[in-house]
Amino acid sequence: MKNPSKKFNKPVGYVARVNLPKGYTNQYPFEDGETVFVFGEIYLMPEHCVVATRDGKVLWGYHTEHFIPLTEDEL
Repeated sequence: MKNPSKKFNKPVGYVARVNLPKGYTNQYPFEDGETVFVFGEIYLMPEHCVVATRDGKVLWGYHTEHFIPLTEDEL
């Protein structure tokens, strides 16, 4: 098992905009440009995260690269 003190690659707990890969938008439960809350990276699945949508759905296993953190001005 990996060392539990491993540092994650991405920040934990942030608001992000969904940036879906081109050509795959109909295969995701998100709309491109939608705002979600990213709880953080999954310990045993590096580069994958847990997110919550505005309607309360909590989803996991999506690539962190598809969630762009919002800047202070965008919040």
